[in-house]
Amino acid sequence: MPNVLIVDDSRTMRSIIMRGLRKAELGIDGFVEAEDGLLGLRALANQDVDLILADVGMSSMSTADFVREVRQKHGSATPIVMIAGPRDENDMASLEIDGVLEKPFTAAQLSETLERLI
Repeated sequence: MPNVLIVDDSRTMRSIIMRGLRKAELGIDGFVEAEDGLLGLRALANQDVDLILADVGMSSMSTADFVREVRQKHGSATPIVMIAGPRDENDMASLEIDGVLEKPFTAAQLSETLERLI
C-alpha cells in the first residue's frame, strides 16, 4: 500500500487532500505531511513515500528547487504531482513532474490523476 507525502503550507489544504485521497479509494496506506519544501525534503530523507503531492507555492524554496532536489536524491522513481491554481500550470512546463492537479479538484479528479501513478 502506498504512502503519500503531502507538501502544502495550509493545514486545511493538507486535510482536504487527505480526505480526497480517502474518498478516491486508491488504497493509500499512510500520509506524511510537510508545511514547506524543506520539511518535505527532510520527510523524504526519513520515510519511504510512493508519491508526492506538492503545492506550487512553497514558502521555503521554489517549486523548481524542490523538484530538482527530489529528483537528484530520489531519481524519477517517486512520482511528483503538483497542485496548482489555473495561473500556475504554465510555470511548471519545464519541471520534471508526473502530473498537475488544478485547484479546486474533486475526489474523482484526484483519483483520475493518481491512479496511473500508484
